[in-house]
Amino acid sequence: EELAALISELKQEQKVIELIAKLVNNWTRIVNESDVFSWVIRREFQELHHLVDEEKARCLEGIGGHTRGLVASLVMQLEQAQGTWERLARAECVLEQFGNEDHHEFIRKFHSMASR
Repeated sequence: EELAALISELKQEQKVIELIAKLVNNWTRIVNESDVFSWVIRREFQELHHLVDEEKARCLEGIGGHTRGLVASLVMQLEQAQGTWERLARAECVLEQFGNEDHHEFIRKFHSMASR
C-alpha cells in the first residue's frame, strides 16, 4: 500500500515535471515568435518609411517642376508686357513729335483701357 502511494506520488511528480517542461517550451516558442514578429514589424516599417520618402521626393520634384514652369510663364508674360509697354511709349513719343493731338489722345485712352 505504501509502495503504491509512493508510485502514485512519483507519477504525479513526473506529470508536473512534464507540464513544467511544456510550459518552458511554450514560453521559449512565444519569446522566439515575438522576436521574429518584432523583426518583421521593424522591417515593414523601414520599408514603409522608404516608400514614404520616395513618394515625398517624387511629389516635391513635381511641385518644383510645376513651380519652375509657372515662373517661366510669368517671366515670359512680364517680358511681353514690357515689350508692349515700350512699343506704346515709342508710339506715344512719335505722336508727340508730330503734334497730332487726336492720335495722341487715342493712344492715351487705348493705353489706359489696355492696362485695366
